[in-house]
Amino acid sequence: TVATHTAQICTLQRELDALGGPLQEVVLRDQHALRYLPELVAALLDADAAPVGLLVPGRGDAILRFGEQLERAAQLATGTGHWFTIYLIGFESFSQPQLDLYNKGVTVAEYAEAIARMRALQARYPDAFALDRYAGSSFILFNPWTTLDDLEATVAFCKEHGAHRFAQGMTLTRLRLYPNLPLY
Repeated sequence: TVATHTAQICTLQRELDALGGPLQEVVLRDQHALRYLPELVAALLDADAAPVGLLVPGRGDAILRFGEQLERAAQLATGTGHWFTIYLIGFESFSQPQLDLYNKGVTVAEYAEAIARMRALQARYPDAFALDRYAGSSFILFNPWTTLDDLEATVAFCKEHGAHRFAQGMTLTRLRLYPNLPLY
């Protein structure tokens, strides 16, 4: 996977350079890219790839599971011009009853810890980890079973942890029920 991504990025850089424009950012669509992010940054450095931003998706709880990988990737990218961000953070909800309903196996406290870790990572490696570059997250503000208490918990969490910065248009989100999902 790392070799494939590296080859694709280097090829895109060469092709775009020939057309007169640099490749500035790449979106990785792999939901598990956080686990091999340090290896990808190292491979890009070894390949002498031009500096590029890596936009990586990741669930809130994955930020905790792969904290060491995020730290290592930031260390490797520091001072090189390469950077990364978690451009699509899967939070789902900041109400524990809602998280339990979605069967996510994560707690609101873990989401708070994930946000704190990302902020700390950005503070330590500001040129390598661009937390606020894109404010995108996967978030479900309400569904047919949401209570006012759920909404109040979400508002309180957002105020306390600044989570609203990760979700542009937070009040416009919605739950989509697909027949192949357990929640349906």
